[in-house]
Amino acid sequence: MNVQENVELAPLTTFKIGGSSRYFIDVQHIDDLGAALDYAQTRNVPYFILAGGSNTLVSDTGFEGVVIKISFSKRAIDTENKEITAEAGCSLMATIHGAASAGLSGMESMYGIPGSVGGAVRGNAGAFGTEVKDVLKSAIALNIETREMRTFSNKECRFSYRSSFFKRNPDWIILSATFTLQMEKEDGTALARASETLSMRNERQIQDIQSAGSFFLNPIVHKGLRTMFEDEKGVPARENRVPAGWLIEKAGFKGVCMSGACTGARSSNYVINDDTATAESVRALVARITDKVISDFGVELHPEVTQVGFSA
Repeated sequence: MNVQENVELAPLTTFKIGGSSRYFIDVQHIDDLGAALDYAQTRNVPYFILAGGSNTLVSDTGFEGVVIKISFSKRAIDTENKEITAEAGCSLMATIHGAASAGLSGMESMYGIPGSVGGAVRGNAGAFGTEVKDVLKSAIALNIETREMRTFSNKECRFSYRSSFFKRNPDWIILSATFTLQMEKEDGTALARASETLSMRNERQIQDIQSAGSFFLNPIVHKGLRTMFEDEKGVPARENRVPAGWLIEKAGFKGVCMSGACTGARSSNYVINDDTATAESVRALVARITDKVISDFGVELHPEVTQVGFSA
């Protein structure tokens, strides 16, 4: 096991922000994860599990512990059973592309979501009406304390809006996931839909930017705000939620920049690093947005992004 010291974390996140990790272990194989956990636990130092680096904001001072990078990324397609199995470190986009290339459809609406398969399952990632919970058959996870390896059915994953059993119980680390899809003719139809999804995402917000994606969860709001949103946008508010970006824009924070941290000009729920942002400038902008949305609408926004290395 190769333990590195003082490894810069910014290049390993989609935000491209943050300091260094005191210790860093890149886990290439599932069987090596236990040894990496042992290293942190026997030294009684904190550790953080990092995979695709999306939905993550690292402190400017870095992380004074062990960052365990999940890099195991084997993938297998079973066209007979209409399934694709991917290890946790696999890119979600690459997994969807692989499935679509084999004529397996059902995940194309999530094409373009950054990050890893493990992170997507943990956060029940979704877009354009499809979430992980709609296609996941099962997930295999490891218990950090007992080292029990267990297969979780879709029901046992206890999915909810941008959450799951694993997000609520961080002592379980996702190792791999199997998705059940539908078989189409291998005529490129599924791939074409994936490409269309990417085009729609670009219409809402330019992709391949230095951002963690949507920063805030879409909040549950009172009926008056839901009606206002539905009348203005002509679409229903799902699960009594309205888009955080809609509230942020109405609060006057569309395309606003503070010390290199900017909200999206297309989607206000994106916080973007213009190349000069720091973690503190992102947090300052986020605090301003949160306060204004509370002041204007009485709604508290909650971050979807995991913040690492901060004292509070």
